[in-house]
Amino acid sequence: MPCCSPPSHVAPTRPLVTSALLLLVCVLAAALGCASARKQLPLNTPYPPVVQDALRCDVCSFIVVNALYQVEAKREEQQRKRLQVREDDVLEEVENMCVPFKDQGQWIRQVALQMEEVAPSKRGADRPAAATPRYHMSVGVVDYYSKCGRICETVAVLCEEWMDSGYMDGFSSRLVKEAKAGRNISDAAHRDVVFGSFCAPSTHCKKHATFVRKLDMALTKDTELRESIDADRPQEIETEEREMETMLHRLTREQGQSADVFSRDEIRRMKEAFVTGNKEDLQAVDPTAFDLTDDEFSTLQDYMRGEERKQQQRQRRPSAPSDADDL
Repeated sequence: MPCCSPPSHVAPTRPLVTSALLLLVCVLAAALGCASARKQLPLNTPYPPVVQDALRCDVCSFIVVNALYQVEAKREEQQRKRLQVREDDVLEEVENMCVPFKDQGQWIRQVALQMEEVAPSKRGADRPAAATPRYHMSVGVVDYYSKCGRICETVAVLCEEWMDSGYMDGFSSRLVKEAKAGRNISDAAHRDVVFGSFCAPSTHCKKHATFVRKLDMALTKDTELRESIDADRPQEIETEEREMETMLHRLTREQGQSADVFSRDEIRRMKEAFVTGNKEDLQAVDPTAFDLTDDEFSTLQDYMRGEERKQQQRQRRPSAPSDADDL
């Protein structure tokens, strides 16, 4: 199994009620100073096939690692309730693990790429030709959740392709069987066995080194590709923003609703209601606020107050020159 297993698993997001989704989306848009009430999920273009082919085996490794970890966590949760893990529990974990806006798919936000220059090669041994820089891309993970960029989108696409492929036939039932066996199923030795059953037989794992060499050659020749990967460095996402994206996914992609329904004045009033902690004023604008629990209201309020403080700090900060011409 490739040595790129996640070293840690960040605690999953706290679930919030669906009825509060529209409210948060619109208020957040106002906090960010948008001209309209629409806040969209990040849209990114996956990396080209030469990058995807070099990543496919690593992604399958991530799927195995995280599926086993999540199923074991679900089993422990059920055992604390004196219940046995059910097939439906396992299927829910597997079905959602390719979506970075779902709790089960948050691992995708931890995958990171790193570009490095390796020892240059000589163009010819019989002449003093200039050394040609060579580049290599390595795959790893960060110990935090990052904003969803091109690598996030690429891994999500590859994850879906793996789960739809014939190589993963029987994967869910294997997880159910392992969960019911009662032993530790997320240890390294066990992960290697499952990886060997589902990922190793694939062409992209058998020829993983070949695909990596092809990518290295492409990186050496393609400056634009190198720069795009180097620019897509992980940026840690704040918990509140990640929760917002999770809720926005439920609203727009699962329920097909629009996030552009409030007037700017209504958005301003909702923002003020959050900052001042006046839930009644909030409910006067949007009756769905009645469905917010105290914890949910507090979560949104903390976020809004934080945004308010940031905005005030930006206003107090003296403007800095944007380039040399401004000096």
